Amino acid sequence: MLARKVIVQLRWRTAAEGGRQVPPSGPRYSTVASFDPPTPNWPEEAWSVVVEPAPASGSSGFTLSFLAGDRAPQHVLQPGVRFELLEGTRVVANGEIVDDAVPVAAR
Repeated sequence: MLARKVIVQLRWRTAAEGGRQVPPSGPRYSTVASFDPPTPNWPEEAWSVVVEPAPASGSSGFTLSFLAGDRAPQHVLQPGVRFELLEGTRVVANGEIVDDAVPVAAR
């Protein structure tokens, strides 16, 4: 199965909510994600994701893909699936997959 990127909406948690002082400033952000429902063996087999701004989709629109490419559980990348982005055990953002995107080359 090809690795995929999906369109997601994110809400970065504020510092008062236990999140970051400011959202990441770079063009790519990689961290661990927890999906709802959780992938089997979470957190022992946690998966890292890559988040990038989605062109022309507004300030809360991003793409999300697995850092491990096609070796990751691509089946969880379905519209309507909710997830959290974590830094260690701290949840820094909440998100939802809103649309499929084009397949990307395996990394």
